[in-house]
Amino acid sequence: MRNAYHFVLEPKPPYMFTKHLELFSIPGEPTPYFYDRERRECRVLVGLDRQIYVPTRCIFTGEPYNPLIECMVYTRRRYIERVKKTISDRFRINFDYKDFLEAVENNPKLKKLAVRNPGLRPGRYSSLYEALVDVVVKQRISLKLALKITSRLVKRYGYRMVAGGLEYYSHPLPENLAEASIDEIRRYGLTRVKARALRGIAEAELEGRLPSVREAVNDPWRVSAELTNLYGVGEWTAELAVAMVLPDFRIGPRTDLSVRRGLKRLGIDLDRYTGVDKYIGLIMYLASIHHSI
Repeated sequence: MRNAYHFVLEPKPPYMFTKHLELFSIPGEPTPYFYDRERRECRVLVGLDRQIYVPTRCIFTGEPYNPLIECMVYTRRRYIERVKKTISDRFRINFDYKDFLEAVENNPKLKKLAVRNPGLRPGRYSSLYEALVDVVVKQRISLKLALKITSRLVKRYGYRMVAGGLEYYSHPLPENLAEASIDEIRRYGLTRVKARALRGIAEAELEGRLPSVREAVNDPWRVSAELTNLYGVGEWTAELAVAMVLPDFRIGPRTDLSVRRGLKRLGIDLDRYTGVDKYIGLIMYLASIHHSI
């Protein structure tokens, strides 16, 4: 029987995640999470495996220096700790932004970028399948359009639950995408190439051909190169997908146009800096956010 349970997570300050949620959400639509800007509430369906989904509501308070995340989950008691771990990973609450600030202390331009939004970080995905689907949709279109298309795919191919009178959605399920025709997938706003790529990624996931998160953590560059063998997955898509599942920031999409523009506006040439390699993905993310706002 599913009951409502409450717990509180305490990220290491400085911590900021709501700006990420604002940028990558649509009011009232699942992407696949819902985000209410006024309440600072994220509503997400946490998948513990393909049979267990946990509706979860998280309210963010005290950012960036006294952060708390108050969570309400609808599940069985035995799954609570697994949900905590998954949410902690997804929101990257254990990453210590102070270490990053120390690493860029002697680089004025990087420091300026780091302190512009103290504690800001991207979310983390649970699998390369989820990350690849997300990034393929974003290829060569505006973020606003990509989010609208993602929402349509989530509502058509994701798993839907209702808890506490509210809707929750998962990412598009691989079995649903794999069964769909390319023409059907295209109807939700995708090109034929992207539709074929999404179905191929779903088939690879079901057949066990996609690398695991553990493999990506152990050797992100090898896994990134391996992913480019998939139809519709180039260097940018592969690097960004791998970056989205790592617990750290060792890799990033060097060919990303928003990243390049953001770095150029800030006068930052990454090849000139040393000692920041393990934060390269975070630097690129912050640069892209700088360009988009």
